[in-house]
Amino acid sequence: MTSFLYRAHPVSTVLGGVIAYKRDQAAAMLRIYRDFMPAAPDELTAYAGLISMPDGTPAAGVMVCYAAILPRVSESSSRWCIRFAGGSTRFSRCRFR
Repeated sequence: MTSFLYRAHPVSTVLGGVIAYKRDQAAAMLRIYRDFMPAAPDELTAYAGLISMPDGTPAAGVMVCYAAILPRVSESSSRWCIRFAGGSTRFSRCRFR
């Protein structure tokens, strides 16, 4: 038998979504992802890959989930969002609500 012990931590805000790029920007986006993620905050989980938009348009995307205590959200989330979406494409958007 295997057992696990989990320690829960308070989280006031969870942000998530997809930052999408035109498919021809995939190599550049994946380089940014590769360079950024080793230093990313522990509160950020992100996966990068080739995706399709709802209308079938080929794209490259970063799927993100950021869970943190509220005062830390705006500074950290802005940093990683600007880093990933800085190359503003037709699809790149970051929204925090």
